[in-house]
Amino acid sequence: IERLLHGEAPGRPAARSAVSIAVADLAARDLGTPLYRQWGLDPGRVPPTTYTVGIAPPEEMAAKARAAADAGFGRLKLKLGTDDDRARFDAVREAVPDAALRVDANAAWDADEAVAKAGWLEAAGVTMLEQPVAADDIDGLARVTDVTAMAVCADEACRSATDVPRLADACNVVNVKLAKCGGLRAARRLVHAAEAHRLSTMLGCMVESNASLAAAVHVAPLFDYADLDGSLLLDSDPYDGVPLDGDRFDLRAVRRGTGVEPTDG
Repeated sequence: IERLLHGEAPGRPAARSAVSIAVADLAARDLGTPLYRQWGLDPGRVPPTTYTVGIAPPEEMAAKARAAADAGFGRLKLKLGTDDDRARFDAVREAVPDAALRVDANAAWDADEAVAKAGWLEAAGVTMLEQPVAADDIDGLARVTDVTAMAVCADEACRSATDVPRLADACNVVNVKLAKCGGLRAARRLVHAAEAHRLSTMLGCMVESNASLAAAVHVAPLFDYADLDGSLLLDSDPYDGVPLDGDRFDLRAVRRGTGVEPTDG
């Protein structure tokens, strides 16, 4: 089915991913097993997830970061990429001095700006810098990686396993998203390619419901990092997913399929 879809809808990875997830969920439910067990994965190896703090006025970002930390999230990802990056970052760092911080610039900086900002971000204790430059600026990405001890992650620059070889010397981590690469098996191919090139992997997500996010949690044991907070950014989610306690998913609680069920609402 996935091979057929790739031929019929090569430019629609999110649609292919939806079918991939539905088929995998159905097959696992039919067998009466959780999806992770079909893949031979250890439910205890799901990495803790980050919580994303979007771009907003500094005081609002600080309040959201504090609320996330109080809810048990020890790792926060800050969205930056404006003229006021330093003020926003400093407000968050002051609000959550003990949180591990990652930064996502969403390709907003050029290489010179990224190199300059990498200096003070590293000094402030940031552990990962995601997509600091444009997706097609591989040389710029490599420049940033060369000047910092932070892990530098490629997101928009990495859509399939075929992108990995050109990124191998330009970053440390690749961000894999089911809706970006086309589904579960495409994600596994990306992991294998990254491991072959000695890159770490992060499993990310879009802003999406538990209908798709839960499937990502089941394959998260394959990854080094997780950024699976997409459903938490919705005002309401029509589906329940894998139970989340603080920043830890309880994959062992799932009995069949992905564990997704419609909410009472």
